[in-house]
Amino acid sequence: MALQNSWFFSQTSFNDAKFKSVTNNQFRLVSQHPYASKKNPQDIGVALTLQVVKDTADYGVDKKTGMKRDNNVLNTFDVTILNGVQR
Repeated sequence: MALQNSWFFSQTSFNDAKFKSVTNNQFRLVSQHPYASKKNPQDIGVALTLQVVKDTADYGVDKKTGMKRDNNVLNTFDVTILNGVQR
């Protein structure tokens, strides 16, 4: 399941400091696989799927339903680390 309420961390770009703060930077590794860019073959690394373990943010109330919005606990997101090593 993809991250819900990602707008809470977004500006023109993703606000990673705010995201790491409300999640206490706690994630579970779900999967990993080698990554190589198709446009730039020298960009190699590892693609990870991480699961959110903790989320302390208050996302407010949904205007349509009047119910509190869910947090991101147990949702997943993908990260690519370009470190020059594919493992």
